[in-house]
Amino acid sequence: MLLVALEITDNEILELVHSALGRMTVIRQIFPLSRDNNQRCMRNNHRISSLLCDPQEGYLQMLQVSNLYLYDSVLMLANAFHRKLEDRKWHSMASLNCMRKSTKPWNGGRSMLETIKKGHITGLTGVMEFREDGANPYVQFEILGTSYSETFGKDVRRLATWDSEKGLNGSLQERRLGNDLQGVTLKVVTVLEEPFVMVAENILGQPKRYKGFSIDVLDALAKNLGFKYEIYQAPDGKYGHQLQNSSWNGMIGELINKVRKEEAAFKNITGE
Repeated sequence: MLLVALEITDNEILELVHSALGRMTVIRQIFPLSRDNNQRCMRNNHRISSLLCDPQEGYLQMLQVSNLYLYDSVLMLANAFHRKLEDRKWHSMASLNCMRKSTKPWNGGRSMLETIKKGHITGLTGVMEFREDGANPYVQFEILGTSYSETFGKDVRRLATWDSEKGLNGSLQERRLGNDLQGVTLKVVTVLEEPFVMVAENILGQPKRYKGFSIDVLDALAKNLGFKYEIYQAPDGKYGHQLQNSSWNGMIGELINKVRKEEAAFKNITGE
């Protein structure tokens, strides 16, 4: 699942990661200069309540990204008006009524738009200016992806960052497992379930052979990653569920018992 969002917090991302069944990639905008927001707010604050900029109140930290952009947009517009007045290029205008079709457009509109495009401010979202194509070259994004570990379970980590000048900084490709599995023989436990796993025609004296969709996928993985495998059926033919004594049967029980046997063997070897 790919999620592109501006209004998403770290806690919301973790909730999505833990509830998602598969892998998830999140792309969101980042603001490297956010630590100085209070100082910039006070510097640019003209007639806005000082409570907004007071770090003790904490209002600035609670603002959504859309609010930060709204603040910077008004600041950019005010900057354009100031430059127009300073350069004495202001076009006076009569009041406009958008509901009347007969209302004449403002003659200074295009000139004001060009002034805005040439503007440059440092606001709450960072540096804001516009290229010829109308994009802000200082916008930065981070790309987050889900990861899994035996210790911490499902988690999210930063895969890369992106900006218009440096491009992608990082890698979106996961570490390949080919070198780790090359030449390894894996033991695979399964249950019969058409059309995924079925018994094929067996040759006398040869190990039991299987066919099906899951077997085709397993063969393709073995070929690409260079490993071999031995397959066998769960003794009770079940997927597995927890019993009253807290043990598991079926395929899950086979996997759990295998791990416990390996742990016991490791402890015997190391003496721990």
